[in-house]
Amino acid sequence: MTNDVQAALLLTSRFTGMSETDVQLLTTREWNRLFVWLRDRGMKSGDLLVDDPLEILRDWNDPGCQRDRIQRLLNRGMALSLALEKWQRAGIWILARSEPDYPRRLKEFLKELSSPIIFGYGNVKLLETGGIAVVGSRNASAEDDKFALSLGDKLARSGKSVVSGGARGIDQAAMLGAIEADGTVVGVLADSLLKMSVSQKYRQALHRQDLVLVSPFHPEAGFNVGNAMARNKYIYCLSDLAVAVHSGTSGGTWNGAIENLKNRWVPLWVKRTTDRKAGNGELVQRGAMWLPERLLEDDMQNLHDWLPDEGRDLPTMTDSFATAETQAVYRESKDVPLILEEGIQKTDDGRKWTEKSLYEMFCLKLGRLLAGAGMQPKEIEEQVGLTDGQLKIWLKQAVDEGLIAKRDRPLRYELAKAKCYTQEGLFDQQ
Repeated sequence: MTNDVQAALLLTSRFTGMSETDVQLLTTREWNRLFVWLRDRGMKSGDLLVDDPLEILRDWNDPGCQRDRIQRLLNRGMALSLALEKWQRAGIWILARSEPDYPRRLKEFLKELSSPIIFGYGNVKLLETGGIAVVGSRNASAEDDKFALSLGDKLARSGKSVVSGGARGIDQAAMLGAIEADGTVVGVLADSLLKMSVSQKYRQALHRQDLVLVSPFHPEAGFNVGNAMARNKYIYCLSDLAVAVHSGTSGGTWNGAIENLKNRWVPLWVKRTTDRKAGNGELVQRGAMWLPERLLEDDMQNLHDWLPDEGRDLPTMTDSFATAETQAVYRESKDVPLILEEGIQKTDDGRKWTEKSLYEMFCLKLGRLLAGAGMQPKEIEEQVGLTDGQLKIWLKQAVDEGLIAKRDRPLRYELAKAKCYTQEGLFDQQ
């Protein structure tokens, strides 16, 4: 283990016997500030592992992270040695963000917000394979648990990995469904990595190298609501798309889904439900998509139709928002993707890209409607067939994103600026 990894552990990780009243660990943001400060001076975190780190830190001036706090954390060498011996004996491995094996997807999507340290057990190579995130409430109905179990089984048989959070309910059902079908699984845990690594239900999958359990929190961490919320982003960012089986209107599943929609990490599908208290419908209103009914059938031969193989290479919704005139520019070129009426993108050779979200399709249609002149809300409502409440939500989002402009006297909406995506990048048409 390199000095850089040891320093990162000392500064950001909790060890057995460390109480909440002890010195406070560095947060990810504090670690980033220290990392950048050292880098700008030609140093690494491992350079702090000297008898007197205060000499190196003499010019460090951060009101939120005092030098004596850093020194006290670095002085936990004995506790680190005991913890490492225990973890490594159990088969736990450790990755620092500075190492080449650290998941590329986390660096790409979370950047400096990705955890400085990742703990794991199992096949580390699975962290780079992507997959389908399956998330849902801990206290879901038996019907939803059964659906998650079946979905995990079907995804495994289709050759896709399941990415989930390992919590009871939907998460574990989806993971076990995939494991029982000899599929591959990525479990992103908020607590108890060491305990879960020896769990009977995961033993065979770990032995087959079909499972990896990872956590941004130390292997012996107990359950913590804040940690459970914080790990959600890792589930989404390690996947290619996500399925929310059941969500409330608050709590971990809801917050994780909203965070994903806000940051546009991956497309989000939502299972239809008759539960009036569920937040599934509201997630769709905020940009998620209803899970296609065909997935409820036993025949999964068409699974590839909704699982993008190259979703991360797609233009963003903003890039694809275009007027009739700019879409004509698309069609005149043989080297750029075409935007088709049904919301499916295909390249010049006819290869399918992916289905757009309902919000993205709304924006595409809105771009065509507003290409000639501005329109009043009532006129737009008649053309797109949305309820007044849903229309207001999406119009406001489009305004906030700079796609359209809201005008007064009379109230109407106009195109703000259209953007097209080509292989060479973006070009604007006023």
